[in-house]
Amino acid sequence: MRKRILAASGLLGLFLVGFAGLYRDLAAQIQPDPQLAFTATLDKEIRDFLKHEVTAHVADITSLDPPPDRVVGALTTGEFSWGTFMRTLGDYSAFASTNTIAGRDIHR
Repeated sequence: MRKRILAASGLLGLFLVGFAGLYRDLAAQIQPDPQLAFTATLDKEIRDFLKHEVTAHVADITSLDPPPDRVVGALTTGEFSWGTFMRTLGDYSAFASTNTIAGRDIHR
């Protein structure tokens, strides 16, 4: 009986060693696509950047009546206009699938 157990455990050991070798060979053949990894990393960096910047601008608006003269140091006339800003918020809302930025309902 003891010889059968030893033989079975030896056979199991050989099987496990063979399986581990096969798994190692298969894992070595699977190479991640560097372009796909780069694209996913770039996508995350862009999303994080936009979230940070849009949130900072919305958080800096303390009142809409009267509207602030500046938002994050930029004048609210000229290149930084309320129309452009509202368009940006709408586009960002659709892009990020959110209605809330900096704890505020941006659709209101």
